[in-house]
Amino acid sequence: MRKIGIKGIIALAIMSGLLSLAAAPAFGAQTFHKTYFSNYHKNARPYHIDNGKPGPSRGDVMGGSFKLYKHHELKGWFEYKCTTVRMHPKRFMCETATKIYGKGTIYASGDVRAHKRTIRLAVTGGNGRFGPRPGGTIKIEFTRVGARFTYNVIH
Repeated sequence: MRKIGIKGIIALAIMSGLLSLAAAPAFGAQTFHKTYFSNYHKNARPYHIDNGKPGPSRGDVMGGSFKLYKHHELKGWFEYKCTTVRMHPKRFMCETATKIYGKGTIYASGDVRAHKRTIRLAVTGGNGRFGPRPGGTIKIEFTRVGARFTYNVIH
């Protein structure tokens, strides 16, 4: 086994420090962390486009929009479009846009499995307070009465 001298330990410390700086948000970056709720039974506006054979098939597109609330106050809307990319097990490639009133729009996308109670999407862009190159995630948790949208956006 090879021994590491004091110079090696110092080099490792410097490299780990540099790597932690690279992984951290940029100096001056702000984090937007909010949770919103949508009762999709009341305010969903879904659509479906059958692009393949009649019935469910690859290439079919579904989408829709939801109003987002916080403490019973309308805060924005969430819009999605998902394309079926696999039938068994069913998987979709989804693109989303979230408009937060007074702040801007957050764009996200990701691979989604059907019948999951929680999905995560990667933030891919934005405008307003969230532009031009934000990072982060959107977590969507489905419940019996609606969906909880949790945003962690670094901008």
